[in-house]
Amino acid sequence: MMQDYPKLLDQSALVGFTQFDRGCSFSAVKNAIADGADKQRAGNAPEVAATGEQDMYAYSAAVLQAAGAKVETAAEEEFRGVRVRFPPKVIFAPSAASPRRSRSRSRTLLVLSSKF
Repeated sequence: MMQDYPKLLDQSALVGFTQFDRGCSFSAVKNAIADGADKQRAGNAPEVAATGEQDMYAYSAAVLQAAGAKVETAAEEEFRGVRVRFPPKVIFAPSAASPRRSRSRSRTLLVLSSKF
């Protein structure tokens, strides 16, 4: 396991780590909804399908907010005992992050628009 790797190194080895907020690096989807509701009531992440989807959209919303966009905060909803907040459903295509296909000049303007 990756956390065991430093234990294999010599005492003189320099070891560091990088820590990210869970929401931008990991969101498990592994529990039945009833088990997830119990976990959430106990103060833990429910790790059900709805919260995995919520986390994916929340990450995209956070990226937009970091770029200066105003993103509405969603009202809390409950599905079979699991509380979720679905932000706007924004998905970035993989090509949006590819430097080979993206080209930004000093006067580039990106406009995201939606009509519902």
